[in-house]
Amino acid sequence: MYVDHITLQDLIKYQGVKCEVLQGYYYDGNRDIRIRDEVKKLFELRLKYKKEGNPLQENIKLILNSIYGKTTLSPIESKITIVDDKDAIRYAIRNYNHIVKFEGLDGSDKTIFKLTKSICRHFNFCPLGVNILSMSKRIMCEVFCTAEDLGMDIFYSDTDSMHLYNEDIPRLAEEFEKRYGRVLIGKNLGQFHSDFAEITPGKQSLAYKSIFCGKKTYIDLLTNDLNEVAFHCRMKGVKQDVIA
Repeated sequence: MYVDHITLQDLIKYQGVKCEVLQGYYYDGNRDIRIRDEVKKLFELRLKYKKEGNPLQENIKLILNSIYGKTTLSPIESKITIVDDKDAIRYAIRNYNHIVKFEGLDGSDKTIFKLTKSICRHFNFCPLGVNILSMSKRIMCEVFCTAEDLGMDIFYSDTDSMHLYNEDIPRLAEEFEKRYGRVLIGKNLGQFHSDFAEITPGKQSLAYKSIFCGKKTYIDLLTNDLNEVAFHCRMKGVKQDVIA
């Protein structure tokens, strides 16, 4: 089993694991934590745009979500290029040694080429990407294990969310702060808040009924103090307007 230091600490703390380190990498110098400042800048910038109703906040959200993926890229060993038919022969001659295959695109005047791509200059940042993944698991584990220790029911959990009874949240937040010295509920980095859209602004929405069909596939029937209803639908890879 391969783990980083964060996962190893959590395995020992939450699972009581006893292990023997066979081999690994370690660093003599101080940890480079400059990425924290950059993430904080982007997070605060997104909050600013979101408050203004500026759609640019979605771009910032994508940048934040892509940090993990971009730091753990696998080698990119090929690339696709589309050229005009009139330039295809010249392109093929110039790139002859790198072409894997090519074919004309039906109904167009384009040719698509697949070429090998050298990985000599490929770069990723796996030590950071692995830490991002492990820390995201730790954040969830802290809340999840606290709720379990208090005997609370958790009906569904995902990468960064969980479904539980609303009346359990104050007790969970209180115990969480005792254990970790941090405020659980809020909209700052590392905090949790309701993901349900307000049917009427200022009126909190709660799930009255929920159906969980599988991983990342569920629907919640929402209601509020005004007895209004709405649906909260999720299906990974499927657009909202298709399932709603």
